[in-house]
Amino acid sequence: MRIAVCEDDLACMRKLKCLFDQSIGYRANYFTTGKEFLQKLEENAYYDIILLDIRLPDILGTKIACWLKQKLPGADVVFLSSFPEYVTEAFTLQVSQFLLKPLNEQLLMGELDRIVRRRKEENAIWCVNGHDAVYRLMTRDIIYVESYYRHLGIQMKEQRLEISGKIADARKALNPNIFYLCHQGFLVNMNYITKIEQKELICTPDFRVPISSRRRSDFMKAYSEFLGK
Repeated sequence: MRIAVCEDDLACMRKLKCLFDQSIGYRANYFTTGKEFLQKLEENAYYDIILLDIRLPDILGTKIACWLKQKLPGADVVFLSSFPEYVTEAFTLQVSQFLLKPLNEQLLMGELDRIVRRRKEENAIWCVNGHDAVYRLMTRDIIYVESYYRHLGIQMKEQRLEISGKIADARKALNPNIFYLCHQGFLVNMNYITKIEQKELICTPDFRVPISSRRRSDFMKAYSEFLGK
């Protein structure tokens, strides 16, 4: 997992470097100014996770976070700061977390592990046998799966795929924390839900997925937990 640390507090920087040097699976680059970090990004460097101090000597971390939303939307930003008054502004930028300094190592590593688990879930692959080929589907692109007459209709953002199979096959293959059986014949990706009506779920961009009255209560509970993850 590629990490960028943009932090001008040298004591905090040394602590993070020691932590990542001892951790398997993390590869970190370190920057002490916003300018230095942004120059690296202009060279097409890519990072999965960015640990970003809010008060850098040359630019506010919140301004960098705004830039990252446009230029590096797939990255997770974690703010580091000694100033709790920035919390509200930080979360309006939809960052992954805000951690107060001095850093709690256990809390930081727990947060990084959570981000890594989520990223792996989002990048999971589902291999399915089509009529003429084997397809490797990014599960994050699947909006819902529909079952009918021992066939599955897999609705994705750009296309719809029809294959032989049962809804039980899809349930085994897809993450139950993301895909919910809202109806006997429908699995919905909760990331795409924009509105919940009495008998239907409205999913972006303009799909309607039925929800059975028998499953509605359990679905609402599961969806609430999903939003709070």
